[in-house]
Amino acid sequence: ADTMRRVRAALETLPVKVKRQWTTLRVACHYAELDTVKHLCQRFDARIRETQYGERVSLQIEVAPQWREALAAAMPR
Repeated sequence: ADTMRRVRAALETLPVKVKRQWTTLRVACHYAELDTVKHLCQRFDARIRETQYGERVSLQIEVAPQWREALAAAMPR
């Protein structure tokens, strides 16, 4: 019992890392829509991983798989 208590105490001191699965969504939008896209990313707990500026803004977004379709549907067209 004492050994189990020590093992449990040792395990409780270890750092915990939450692992999440991500899927990638690529979005192209007009500059005027960029704030909306950023807001949607916050709303769906998504991360913008890459942004390229050209005639339009192209973004590579990471989002949890269960939110991918909903986020894609909410994006400006």
